[in-house]
This record gives sequence, structure tokens and C-alpha cells, in this order.
Amino acid sequence: MHRTQKEYLISVFLPSRKRPQHLDKTLNSLIDLSDKTLNNFEIIVKVDFDDTETLNYIQQWDNVHENITFVVNSRLKGWNNLVDFVENLIDISKGKYVWNLNDDCWLLTPNWNQILEQQLTDFSVYYPDINWDLDLNGYQHNFRYAFPIYPKKLKEIWGFLCPHNNIDNWILDIVNKCSSPPWNEKVKTYIDDIVIHHCQIPDETSQDKLETVPQNFNLRDSYRNSAVFFHCVNLLKEHKEYLRWDAIHKHNIVNNYINTNEKPPFN
Repeated sequence: MHRTQKEYLISVFLPSRKRPQHLDKTLNSLIDLSDKTLNNFEIIVKVDFDDTETLNYIQQWDNVHENITFVVNSRLKGWNNLVDFVENLIDISKGKYVWNLNDDCWLLTPNWNQILEQQLTDFSVYYPDINWDLDLNGYQHNFRYAFPIYPKKLKEIWGFLCPHNNIDNWILDIVNKCSSPPWNEKVKTYIDDIVIHHCQIPDETSQDKLETVPQNFNLRDSYRNSAVFFHCVNLLKEHKEYLRWDAIHKHNIVNNYINTNEKPPFN
């Protein structure tokens, strides 16, 4: 579909493979439960060039909404290249924030984009609430750290998004560390007003994902407490400090105290 030059608050990413019915439910939940202005978000769907089922499905969306884009390219090695796909989508996206969703989840919250307009006000990683189905092993998840909404600029600050495919855990590990002493930065925020339902479908795509899990967790563990990890923590801390000082400069707070004996209201 045609790409506009408009900037958005949020870019929603949907890598999808051989799940047209579920993708349809995800897309329609995003559109139908929005405030209908459709003016603060875009949706970018990544489709494999050999996925004829999904390619046939997306034709019905042709030119329906200018804020929905379909990117068709190589599957490469499937889930093993997930981070490459996401980084490519970041490069073409027009949103200030990025939201990685799956084609097996959908929104449950009316006016979700309006809520995000009010909530996404800081350089922070935001976590919506999640309603989980049983996973493929029959286990009931209850954690809040999947599907983070994060600033697009993270990739620019770090020079990459993630050194492996376990993107959600990489971002979580960094914001947790950055929130701890001695960094003490507020970089993690919960959005209880947004709820996602996540089903976990026992199909070929899920099996492909499961086969990458051991490798992804091994890579995650090898990067925890690595030099690269702490470098990213420090870069995030430095950027938060830059944003504070930039705000001070714009409001001319320092100059208001130059000729007084008072101290500026910051450390």
C-alpha cells in the first residue's frame, strides 16, 4: 500500500504468517476499537513472499486505510530473523513509539489509541495488561512484560534494537536495570487501561517459534550482564538526563536563577 509522509504517535507492527483469519481479527480489533479518527497510529504488517494465504487475504485491504501498510519480503529463516524484521519495520515506520504485536492477539479496549495519546507522555517503556490463553504446553501465563510499547528512538540510541531475537526480555532486562541503583531512572510504566487478549495457536507458525526458544533464551542469558548490556543501560540513562536538561534549557530555568542566591530546583 502507499506510504504517506505523515507522522504518528505509535506504529503497530504485525509480523504474520499463514494466519489470515487471526490476522483479520487482530486488524479489525485495532481499527474497530479505535476512536475512529485513525489519526495517531499506523499499522505495518510484515508478510512472507511465499505465504499465498496471507497475500490473498491482504488484497481486501488495498487502499482501505492509508495508515495500514503491508510489507512483503523474504522469510529468511523465520523466527530466527525476527529481530531483523522488526528493525527493518522500525526504519520505515512513522511513529514516535513502536508496539510489537502478534497475529494471534487482539485488542479488548475501546478507544485504545485515544488512551495511548494520553498515556504516552514520557521516554519510557509501557506495558499494557494481557489476558492470556493457555500456552501450547497447557501453562497459564500471568506476566505483564510481553508486547511492550517503546520509543522508536531506542534503536537509534543503542545502534540496534536487540542483539538476539528475545526482544521483549532484552528491553525488560535493560529497563529493570536502569530503574535500579545506581541509575534510578523511571523507564517502565504500566498501562492498566489497555488490555490485550493473547491466544496461542497450535499450528506450523507456533511450532517454528517453539524451535527457536532454546536458542533465543541461551542468547538472552549470554548477553545479560555483558558489556553490551551495560553500555545500553548507560546510553538509556544518558538520554534521560539529556531530555531533562533539554527541557530545562527550553524553559530557561537556569537563567532565572543566575542573579539570585537561590539554587535552581534540580540536583
